[in-house]
Amino acid sequence: MKYIISFVVILLSYVSSFAQDPELLDNKWYLQGVTIDNIEYETPNNFEVAFVTLDFIGTIILSSICSNGFVEGVTYISNNAFELDEFIPTTGLCDDNDNDEFKNIYFSFFESGVLDLFTYSIITEADESKTLLITNSLGDEVVYTNSYFDLAPQEVLENTWYLYNLTIDGDIFIPPVNGELPYVPLNFSEAWLQTDVCNYLDSNALFNVENSSFISTEFTFSLIDCSFQANATFEGIYFNFYFENNPLAYPFTYLITTEGTSKTLTITNYFGDEAIYGNEMLSTLNFSISLFTIYPNPVRNSFKIVYKNNLKVKTVNIYDVLGKLVLEEKEDVNQIDVSNLSNGLFFIKIETDKGNSTKKIIKQ
Repeated sequence: MKYIISFVVILLSYVSSFAQDPELLDNKWYLQGVTIDNIEYETPNNFEVAFVTLDFIGTIILSSICSNGFVEGVTYISNNAFELDEFIPTTGLCDDNDNDEFKNIYFSFFESGVLDLFTYSIITEADESKTLLITNSLGDEVVYTNSYFDLAPQEVLENTWYLYNLTIDGDIFIPPVNGELPYVPLNFSEAWLQTDVCNYLDSNALFNVENSSFISTEFTFSLIDCSFQANATFEGIYFNFYFENNPLAYPFTYLITTEGTSKTLTITNYFGDEAIYGNEMLSTLNFSISLFTIYPNPVRNSFKIVYKNNLKVKTVNIYDVLGKLVLEEKEDVNQIDVSNLSNGLFFIKIETDKGNSTKKIIKQ
């Protein structure tokens, strides 16, 4: 965070008095590669370095990679040339040695050209994205694009995801189930995500489909009080799972697994914490409420099922939070013994002649 503060201070210290190219200023540029002494270096794309950015802001430029960055003053000479003055980097190492080596190579391109002339060109590609090529006085080059991220993949978009559990620092947290909090949903649009507990949490979601990852850099959320303390406590833990990746825009990785019609979405943050979701649909939840009731819930040894509307039951299956089948009944049953199941959250799925329905149960 220190380098961000430094950038802001320096930004305020410069006053623009030269012509500026709107195409440079109106785009955020993502580094594609560096060529130094005719040797090409490809930009890392891994858990620590999701991308490397370059921004032209008035009469400064700033760039960042992992937890490091630099800022320089820029003087625009013409529509395709500029000069740089003082190079101010932040100190610090990337966690990965290869990333740190690339950072030093990248920084050297700009540092060695202080007070020299840089030329640039912007090319509009066939897909209307833009490519920025900057060349220093030594003939070295850096290449950027303004179109780095993908839209959310269809397999993410096509489901409403329901949170099964969180794993934070090795501890498992299961969402409370009560009148205020029947479930915790997660929805994606093409470049956005939304989830809610008592409050909602919205964020942009910029995907790199090739690496099965996305970043979230902008958050909005509501500020209301939960009626139950358990809900408020869980909400803080859950929202922090997303917040703690944000200061340096660390990427989240995601994995979708399928077993029959059941899908599981696992999202992992930079610190190795996990949020596990399933694709139980909202319409299915409403359906299950109207078709049968379960009591007691939470349950210790056994629970009863009360069916409605003269249903003809085909199967009654119980799944754990990972989607594994742990108990199966192939006939109409009214009471199920779960004394052999471990404590935790389970899903009871009932197949009937009028459709399938699912509900949560908690084993204590």
